[in-house]
Amino acid sequence: MTADKRAAENLFRAPKPKRASPEKASDAEKLQDIRKRLRLRQREIRQDERRERQKTRATPPAASS
Repeated sequence: MTADKRAAENLFRAPKPKRASPEKASDAEKLQDIRKRLRLRQREIRQDERRERQKTRATPPAASS
């Protein structure tokens, strides 16, 4: 009986807010910002790796005697 009563009350109860205080930015905007920063970081990593490869190609191999 108690379970049925709770289920019925939950049907008509107003949903609880997900956050205590509303934040200024929406979740979609936050996700876009995170993805933008991630792309920038990945681009920087690729550039650093490319520089390292070019550096190793530019240096002549050690002469073995």
